[in-house]
Amino acid sequence: MFTTLILAASAAAAPQPGAVKVYRDWYAACDNGAACEAGSMSDGTDTALRVVRLPGRDAMLRISVSILSSGVTDIALVVDGREAARGSLDSEGVFFMGGSDSLKIARMLVRGRTATIMNKGVDAVGDGVLARISLKGSAAAMGYVDARQKRARTRSALSITGRRQDKDWTPKLPLITQQPAARIKKLPKERQLAVLAEKAGCEEQRALGYTKDQVYSLARQDGQDIVVALIACGSGAYNFMSKAYIGERPSGKGRSDWRFRSAPFDYNPGGGFSDDGSPVLVNAFFNVEDGILGNYAKGRGLGDCGSSQSYVWDGTRFRLIEATDMPKCRGVWQWPTIWRAQVKRELKQLARVY
Repeated sequence: MFTTLILAASAAAAPQPGAVKVYRDWYAACDNGAACEAGSMSDGTDTALRVVRLPGRDAMLRISVSILSSGVTDIALVVDGREAARGSLDSEGVFFMGGSDSLKIARMLVRGRTATIMNKGVDAVGDGVLARISLKGSAAAMGYVDARQKRARTRSALSITGRRQDKDWTPKLPLITQQPAARIKKLPKERQLAVLAEKAGCEEQRALGYTKDQVYSLARQDGQDIVVALIACGSGAYNFMSKAYIGERPSGKGRSDWRFRSAPFDYNPGGGFSDDGSPVLVNAFFNVEDGILGNYAKGRGLGDCGSSQSYVWDGTRFRLIEATDMPKCRGVWQWPTIWRAQVKRELKQLARVY
């Protein structure tokens, strides 16, 4: 059976997530569906600007200002001394600017040098300046978005404007059929996972601290019960490593009949692969409600850089359905998405498409 699964898994092309581009004090990124964003980076402020745009004619364009731990409610965005927008922060500290003025505001950011976030509430003190955000690189970042969405030299372009007609273009996302979930009552015992950890070469790392193994029901197929086991295999200051394995046994048999092998993935998880070929996940988690296996690796403790991946089991391997990335540790708290896929599930699973 293992050979059959490996052959089936090799048939589909591996995902190719996009790259995050950095232009001085701004970044830009697009996923495989040409959903793009550009945003500010900073070495000394918790305030950021973010421009998000979907592909296609008349698609959503949304600009936001986010402020962490400010206690402020009413703000204004001022670009080179000219007010571009005014409004209130929501409960998450975000002010969304949308509607008919979005394109105008984006172009102000492209042409400007500095964006100033002003406190317009009754509690404003002094000059009311909350933060100043550099716009160096904003033109190049939004020009990258224009190019990736085939809007360069069109009337709707953010940065590379022109007179060409807009193209109504939207790439199709890959569709992944998720293997139906199954409730398996007799999971592998702790001692079996401990033996697996020893075979995985994790004993030395486990002796230093983090030893919490995880095992979850995954599926029932071809007369086999299938589980995913996440074996603790080392930790750092803010990241915990786990090796991922697939456990199989004939359905209805006892707990002692489990056989384990390295879990197959169509895209490298955050920790890559160990010397024995086992995939290594960082801060791994498994959501039993929708069957998503997640991995997120922080570049530093603040969490303003790093990468994450989310996977579902398709019956042969874990398939990537979403990936985010931020390679620079410069105050970007919401890492841009660089890969997406749609997920097809049976009705007895959550009716949800990504």
